[in-house]
Amino acid sequence: MAPPHPHPTTTLPVAVVTASTAGIGYATAAHLAAIGYHVVLSSRVGDHGDHRAALLAHATALRADGAVAALVLNAAASPAYGPLVATSAGAWDKLWAVNVRAAALLAAAFVPALTAAAAAAAGGGGGGGGGGGGGAMVFVSSIGAYMPLPSIGGYSVTKTALAGLVGALGGELAPAGVRVNGVAPGLVRTRFSERIWMVRRPRGGGGGGRPKEPPRLRAATAGPRRR
Repeated sequence: MAPPHPHPTTTLPVAVVTASTAGIGYATAAHLAAIGYHVVLSSRVGDHGDHRAALLAHATALRADGAVAALVLNAAASPAYGPLVATSAGAWDKLWAVNVRAAALLAAAFVPALTAAAAAAAGGGGGGGGGGGGGAMVFVSSIGAYMPLPSIGGYSVTKTALAGLVGALGGELAPAGVRVNGVAPGLVRTRFSERIWMVRRPRGGGGGGRPKEPPRLRAATAGPRRR
């Protein structure tokens, strides 16, 4: 993580995308950049307080108003493969720490910056992206949240927890103008999901979606205000 800039460096709306150096995260970041965001990439996963603080400091220093228009929480871990009842305590700890706890803590840390973007957009100050409506938080869940995936049951459970987090935060942050959305992609062909899509190929072949497909939906939820 680069140190915070001593002076603001952009007037573009800022978006932060976690786990964004490959796969879905990278494709999401690339699409947000293409539609007019200054995108901050992040590749470290887990509950690391120092990294969280550095990421927040870096992102909020990019603009004079400290606003962050969009936060896409994409980081996840899937350390256990096999029967759910065989998942070890250590694997459960990592699943919860990365997929739920870290996402919740990072979301909380960015609330003031997202609120600033929402306020700027409401006042015509340009804090939002893609034409306004700044202050968007997007959690990347999974189809496994609703249809648990075989052999990665623990991962599916944590993605279900994210759905609850979206609901709880959505109601809490709505009065401040911050929009909270969740996206649950189906099977997407990346290295992260390789053990699944190599086994569960859709009928007719194809091996699942491609990383470039889901980001457009995530970018839409992080774009102008939707009613």
